[in-house]
Amino acid sequence: MELDRYAQSEMKAIFSEENKINLWLDIEMAVLKAWETEGAVPEGTYKAVRSNAKVDIKRIKEIESVVHHEIIAFLTALAENVGERSRFIHLGLTSSDILDTATSLQIKEANNLIYQELEKLESVLKDLVIRTKDILCVGRTHGVHAEPITFGFKLAGYLLELKRNKERLQNVSKEAAVGKISGAVGTYAHLNPNIERLTLEQLGLKPLEVSTQIIPRDIFANVFSAWALIGSFIERLALEIRHLQKTEVLEMEEPFYEGQKGSSAMPHKRNPILCERLDGMSRILRGNLIVSLENTALWHERDISHSSVERMIIPESAILTHYMIKTMIRILTDCKIYPDNMMENLNFRGKLICSQRLLLELVRKNMLREQAYKIVQTLAMKAFNEKMNFEQIVRSDPEIKSYLSEEELNEVFDYKYFVRYVDEIVSRVI
Repeated sequence: MELDRYAQSEMKAIFSEENKINLWLDIEMAVLKAWETEGAVPEGTYKAVRSNAKVDIKRIKEIESVVHHEIIAFLTALAENVGERSRFIHLGLTSSDILDTATSLQIKEANNLIYQELEKLESVLKDLVIRTKDILCVGRTHGVHAEPITFGFKLAGYLLELKRNKERLQNVSKEAAVGKISGAVGTYAHLNPNIERLTLEQLGLKPLEVSTQIIPRDIFANVFSAWALIGSFIERLALEIRHLQKTEVLEMEEPFYEGQKGSSAMPHKRNPILCERLDGMSRILRGNLIVSLENTALWHERDISHSSVERMIIPESAILTHYMIKTMIRILTDCKIYPDNMMENLNFRGKLICSQRLLLELVRKNMLREQAYKIVQTLAMKAFNEKMNFEQIVRSDPEIKSYLSEEELNEVFDYKYFVRYVDEIVSRVI
């Protein structure tokens, strides 16, 4: 599978067949222990069953090929090892009590891994913000030079977005840390609410106030939303790096390692392949979010149309989210930043980027705004179109000189003015 190319071992283990079966077993044993606590099965049953509660995946598959029902196949294989006491297993349960509770446990484990990586990414990004907060660079809107900013200021916005994603993931993880041991339609017809409570306490989950045969899928869709937003955050940052790596911009580069080759045809190429990869993966996360929303509307107390979908989209989205964060950590840790190129770009056409400051200073000196705008725009377009130095032609313009002194023009073209509040802004997020 191509997904294996990106699956990290710790996340892959969560969605392995072995872990899934072990979770099913843990849930069945937790229910059995709850029944024994209630006095509904003979004392010592749990201990005796647990000691023999082993299942072979190959055997489960053999049985499933005949019965075409994975939980029945699992229970049959388990009964072959447990023996006569297997009659106490799965009392009052439906398959989705096991399947959905196991899915919640997998999502809980996955979110723990994802959150850990977000914390690492936060640390790396925070360090980069601090190290670059005084490096001047171009602020761009519509892809066009706008006004001076600093590189650390640029990154501070991403840091704040990362913090929002952490908080969002914590909230959805708390909401999704639920299970259901409530029977075929959620009414505890052959159970009781205390069995559910005792079972889920052992598993570190909480019961839903109301369930049907399944956990309502809006809860899982909310998890997909959090994963997709993490992906969109990483996509936005990767897209920025890709732009900054353009040959004609070259203010930042993703790592290009010794021995790496960028093209089979062009030896000079240093392509932003990691960032491009991440941007592509984000599209999958958003697509899977849409599919998870489609899963929320099911027939009555449940149909099975969501099941086949979730077998693919839950592990896929968790694996990709985890991989994307780890990869961005690597990119930011090993990236190259070029302050000299930032300054060169900033000085394009002789500080053309200072036009608004000039406009406002003329207005402050009582020139009508429309008149000031026309004068500044005319000089700016002349500098741009004729490849002239904006600052020089401004300083030599008689009309401007009649309003602004040399000292005042020095202030107009002083970049420090534009970034005088950057320290205050950055301090809000670090």
